[in-house]
Amino acid sequence: MVTGDEDRTTLAAVPGTDPDQARAFVEETGVDPLTLAVGNVHGMTAEPVALDLERLAAIRERTPVPLVLPGRPGRLAGRGRILA
Repeated sequence: MVTGDEDRTTLAAVPGTDPDQARAFVEETGVDPLTLAVGNVHGMTAEPVALDLERLAAIRERTPVPLVLPGRPGRLAGRGRILA
C-alpha cells in the first residue's frame, strides 16, 4: 500500500507490484482477481503516466488470475493502448 496524497507523491516513489510477490500472494491466498500497481494512479497527475508494461507482462506470466488496474489513466504517455 502506498500512503500519501497523489497530488504530492511522485510516481517514482511508488515501487509497483513485485511479480514474484504477486505469484506468492496468489498461491498463498487463492485471491481472484489480483489488483496491482504498474504505474497506474487515481486521478490526474502533473506528469504523464507511463504504465510499466514489462512489469505487467511479468506478473501475467507468473499469475493465473485476472489482473485489475485500479484508478484512472490520468494522462497516459503516448495515449492509451489496449492491454490483453
